[in-house]
Amino acid sequence: MALKIGLKYCSDCNPKYDRTVKVKYLMDALGNKIEFVNYKNTDVDYVLLVTSCDDGCAELNRFEGKDTRIIKTISDAENFVKEVRE
Repeated sequence: MALKIGLKYCSDCNPKYDRTVKVKYLMDALGNKIEFVNYKNTDVDYVLLVTSCDDGCAELNRFEGKDTRIIKTISDAENFVKEVRE
């Protein structure tokens, strides 16, 4: 059964960064092990906040009580892949 991943993008205050590259990496690396759903879904295994820069200044209080990961870099995405595969 695939993990339900609530996907939330930050507000994209820095257009120099391509947030979708990180999500594509996750999709390619994890394939059918994950299913992206709306982050507001109450039945998620993780919420991934994908940022458009390294600051990660997005508000996290709306995700309180949910297992949340911040994906700022491809390295963060790689670490999440390792975590899911374990």
